[in-house]
Amino acid sequence: MLLKHPVLWNLRVIPAVIILVILNILSFGFGFITEFIDFKEYENNYHYENNISFIFLAIAISLLLLILWLVNYFKNNAFKAFYPVKPGQLYKEWLLLFGMLFGMSLFIPAFFYGKEVKIRSYYSEAELRKRAAILSEASFFIEGSYSFHNTIETYEGDVVTETAVAVDSAAVVETTDSVKDCHCFYLRGKKYSTGSLLNKNIDSYSFFDQPTDSLRRLKIQNWLIDQKKDSVINVMKAYLAIANEHNLKGNVTPEEWYALLVENPEFETLNSIGPKQDDGVYIQNEYNFNNRFDSINKYIVNVDNEAREYYRHYVPHDYLDYNYNRMVNAYVSPDMNLTSLLIPLYIALGLSLLIFSFRVTSGKQWLIALVVVIIFNILSGIITALINSDYSYPIAILFLLFSAYFYFIRTTIKKESKKISGIMINILLWVTPSFWMFVYYLVLEILKDLSYNYHSTYVNTPYYPTIQFLKDYLVPINYFNILFVIVIMAYFTRVIRKWRGIAEE
Repeated sequence: MLLKHPVLWNLRVIPAVIILVILNILSFGFGFITEFIDFKEYENNYHYENNISFIFLAIAISLLLLILWLVNYFKNNAFKAFYPVKPGQLYKEWLLLFGMLFGMSLFIPAFFYGKEVKIRSYYSEAELRKRAAILSEASFFIEGSYSFHNTIETYEGDVVTETAVAVDSAAVVETTDSVKDCHCFYLRGKKYSTGSLLNKNIDSYSFFDQPTDSLRRLKIQNWLIDQKKDSVINVMKAYLAIANEHNLKGNVTPEEWYALLVENPEFETLNSIGPKQDDGVYIQNEYNFNNRFDSINKYIVNVDNEAREYYRHYVPHDYLDYNYNRMVNAYVSPDMNLTSLLIPLYIALGLSLLIFSFRVTSGKQWLIALVVVIIFNILSGIITALINSDYSYPIAILFLLFSAYFYFIRTTIKKESKKISGIMINILLWVTPSFWMFVYYLVLEILKDLSYNYHSTYVNTPYYPTIQFLKDYLVPINYFNILFVIVIMAYFTRVIRKWRGIAEE
C-alpha cells in the first residue's frame, strides 16, 4: 500500500475510517436509546447528566484518537520530501486529513441527532400536526390568557375596526372596540366583555403561523356563537382521547367541561378548567387585596406541612403541551441542522490547516508563526480599543493575510532562498478561512453606518434590503467560505509543492 497508495498509507485512512464510522454509529445509538418523552413531566427539569457525561466522554475519546493518529501520521517518513510527489497528491492528503478530522468532530452532533430522531419517531409529522391542532383548539377552553383590546395609553378615540375572515366558507366578521376603558370587544356586531370566553386565546405550536392560529380561534368563536355544541364536544373528546393515550387523566367529561364553561349567558363565567391538578405552593399576598384566592376553582390542601393549591376541575394540559411542543420543535427547529453542522466543519477545517501547515514546513517555523499571529492579534486588539473603530481589526487581519500571500508568491516565482517564507505559509493557511468572513463583516458594518447617516428611518434606507440579505444568508455565506477554502487549497498545495524545491539559503 505504501508504494501504490502512499496517501492512504500515510494517513492510516482505512483503519481510521472504520473506527470513526463505528464510534459515530455508537454515538447516534446512545443518543437514541437514552432519549424519551416522559408525559409525567410538564416543564423542563434540566436532566442533563447523560448529555454532560457523554460530551466529556466524546471530547476525551476525540483527543485520544487524535493524539494516537497524529503520532502515526508524523512518524511516517513516506512524505518527508514533497517535491517528488505527483501533482495533486498533496491536495488529496489535506482533503483526507480534513475529512477524518471532521469525522472525529461528529461524535457530539451524532449523539444529539440520535436524540432528535428518537423524539421524531413517536409520530409522523402529519400525525403530530393533527394532534397539535387538537391541543391548540382545546386550549381555548382551558385556563389561560385573554386578548387585550385597549388601554388608556393606547386610546386613540372612538375607533371601530372590522376584518372579514373566511372560516368554513362562512364570513366571520370580528370587530374590535378600542374605546377608552370600555373593557369590551365586538364580535359579529355584538358587544362582549373582555372577560367573556369568546375573548380567550389559544396555545400556538411551531407548526402553525399566526394567520392559521387566528383562523382556528375565529372558527371556535363561530361555533360558540352559532351554538354548535357537537363541534365543541368533539374537540374536547379528541383532546381527552389523546390524554388517555398517554395515561394522563383529568376529572371532567366532555359534557361537564362544556357545561362549566359554555352554557352561560354571553359566555361569561367564573368557572375555569385548570391545566393540571396541582398548581403549586399557596402564597398569600398580604399587600395586594385584589389578588384574592380563587375559591371557586381551587382549594387548598396541606401536604407535608405545606399549603398547596389544587384545581377543582382540571385536564392534563401542561403535560401534553410541554411534551408535544418538544416533539413539534424536533421537526420545526431541530438542534442538529445546517447551522449547528458548521461547528464541527470549522473545527475540522482549523485543525486540518494547523496540522497540514506543520507537516509542510517545520516545527520551528510553525511555532514562530504562532507567536507572530498571537502578538499581531494582541496589538491589533489594543489599537482597535484605543481608536474605537469597528474596521481596524478586520482590516489588520486582511493586511496580514495579503502580506503573507504576496511574500510567499514572490519567493516562489523568483525562486530565491526561502528565508521566512515558511513562516508566511503557516500564517497564510491559518488566516485564509477568515478572509470572506472579515469581508462580510466589513461590508455589513459599512452598510449599517451608511444607513444610520441616511436622512430617513433605518428600514427605509436603500441599504436596508442588502443588510437584511446579508443577515438572512449568513449560514450559506459560511458554507461558501468553507467551499472557498477547499477550492483554494488545491492552488496552495500546488504552489507549496513547488516551494519545497527552493533552496533554504
